Amino acid sequence: MNNLRTPPTKKYLIIHQSADLYGSDITLLNFLKSQANSKDQYTVILPHEGPLSKELKAIGTINLIYSDVIKVKKSLATPLGVISLLRKIKPALNFYRSIDIYSYDVIYTNTLAILDGALIKLFFKKRHVWHVHEIIESPALIRLTFKLLLSLFSDSIIFNSSASSRCFSPFRVLFFPLPKTQIVLNGCPPVIFNQDYSSSIRIDYGVENRMTFSLVGRINHWKGHELLVEAVSLLPSDVLNSTQFLIIGDTVPGDESRLSSLHQKIETLSLSEKFTFTGFIFDKKVAWALTDVAISASTLPEPFGMVIIEAFSAGIPVISASHGGPLEIIDDNKNGIFFTPGCAQSLANAITSTFRNKSATKDMAKLARVAHIENFTDIQYTKKIKEAIDE
Repeated sequence: MNNLRTPPTKKYLIIHQSADLYGSDITLLNFLKSQANSKDQYTVILPHEGPLSKELKAIGTINLIYSDVIKVKKSLATPLGVISLLRKIKPALNFYRSIDIYSYDVIYTNTLAILDGALIKLFFKKRHVWHVHEIIESPALIRLTFKLLLSLFSDSIIFNSSASSRCFSPFRVLFFPLPKTQIVLNGCPPVIFNQDYSSSIRIDYGVENRMTFSLVGRINHWKGHELLVEAVSLLPSDVLNSTQFLIIGDTVPGDESRLSSLHQKIETLSLSEKFTFTGFIFDKKVAWALTDVAISASTLPEPFGMVIIEAFSAGIPVISASHGGPLEIIDDNKNGIFFTPGCAQSLANAITSTFRNKSATKDMAKLARVAHIENFTDIQYTKKIKEAIDE
């Protein structure tokens, strides 16, 4: 008699804050792609349709639900914000009852900025895994509040770096059990293209015959776009004349004035011909085929640095601010170069070094791809995430 039995199917409810394709959106997509042939059932709650929902639908085995989630906003720190939050709790609980929340084995919240998973843990006593992709250095009260929420309303916490773990490590509260914690560094699939493809794409975007530096990611107040503009204005003429700087990404809807201000700063410094704005590029092969060196110029510590490992996966070295998650990814002067956070001159020096020492830059490119293969593949990542969710 055969005693081998098929493991029982599990039901997972994943709660996510956006339908874009940046950062934590990409890590979620990579994980769910790996589960396409799983016997387990995955349901994802998104606030609305968007690029992420389109990709999840293409997998073919993911159930999608569109519903408002309780996002953490600055207004929650005000009396009116607290009242607004309290008013959202009852409708949220009714919604989760309507989707038969008790039928799910695991609730997985894929960002610190959503409180729904904590409510489900509190009111429905379901296993809750909270995946932290953030760092909040100040205000201290907000940071402490999140540490308390993680400590009280998680069964397991996944941190995307040692940096985020240090920021939000849980602590024991009275008789409540201490959540299990794990650090799982992000991963991504390789990006592969040949020189002919890269040359063709660069002609299409008008950046051929120049060394290209790309800042890839959301245009916001801390990703360092203004710092990059300042650094470019400090470059020696031989470097400036033979380089092009690409801004690959968009602002959050409603924050278009930030993009206008960035353009104005570039025009004021007479650098308009040195910058190319591509908007968001869905195809990563296109984005990285346009790039010789990637730049991560964040003025606040990156919780991880997804763009860095994506660049590595394409064999592209990275210039990065030396704080946060990138310290766990980059081996300085081997697969990338660090510069002093917030210092335009230090960034300009790093750009100049990669331009003038092209042989060393090519060596860094080779080691960047090796680092990806050894430490940051999507296969490694998805296996560790599945294990962490199920423990």
